[in-house]
Amino acid sequence: MLEQLIVDWHLDGTKLVALGLLFSFLLFFFLALSALRGGRSPHLRPIRAFDGLERLIEASSESAQLIHCSLGTASLVSRFTAEVLAGLTMLRALAKRAVASRFPLVVTTLDPVSLAASQGILARAGSTLAEGQVGKGEEARFVAPEPVSYAAGIMGLLNREHPLGNVIVGGLGDEYLLMGEVGAREGIYQVVGTSAPQVLPFVVTSADEYLLGEEMFAAGAYVEKNRAHLGSLLAQDWTRELIIGIIIGLVILRTAGLL
Repeated sequence: MLEQLIVDWHLDGTKLVALGLLFSFLLFFFLALSALRGGRSPHLRPIRAFDGLERLIEASSESAQLIHCSLGTASLVSRFTAEVLAGLTMLRALAKRAVASRFPLVVTTLDPVSLAASQGILARAGSTLAEGQVGKGEEARFVAPEPVSYAAGIMGLLNREHPLGNVIVGGLGDEYLLMGEVGAREGIYQVVGTSAPQVLPFVVTSADEYLLGEEMFAAGAYVEKNRAHLGSLLAQDWTRELIIGIIIGLVILRTAGLL
């Protein structure tokens, strides 16, 4: 059986290509980490939503007004796991800034697992306060277990508490329109990230700034400046360039009749 598996691997070119790309990515990743440890500062293309988020944090720090962070309308244990993890990464960055700049932050979710993760993030951020200091009010709330009920609860929160900003990053469905419309009507500055194609028209028309598709997964690199995230981002770019170079080389060889 082992011999058959070895034969199958040799005959399956797709698996060999996938392995080659994986090893190339890992090589690029460790090279990028080494360069970052050496003090190299990578060039990241500007993304307006992250610049808008920075302005929102500065405004909230000056006015001590609330920022609401939503992890979306999907569970962490679902097909939207990657999106919810991106929301938790955004929350971690916001929590650190909330503690440092002393502005109130409320995070809401419809998932008990995400709630526990959020509470852990807020607790770790709060542990950086000096003894005797208290935070401005970092709080994690479970709103409702169903997407539509959760969206209705967020509508009430936005109407009652009038936060300065509404940051929504995670898995989203059509119920987003309930939250986004209220935020736009109330004049709340909204930064929204999603990878769901059917929700993109609602996001573009209701949010002040938005993260589309893969942009939302770059929060760790742009907002936190996390070395591992930066290294991963650089490795992805270099892997794309390698693939493009291989394709161009094969086209040239094929055109020249060498293949």
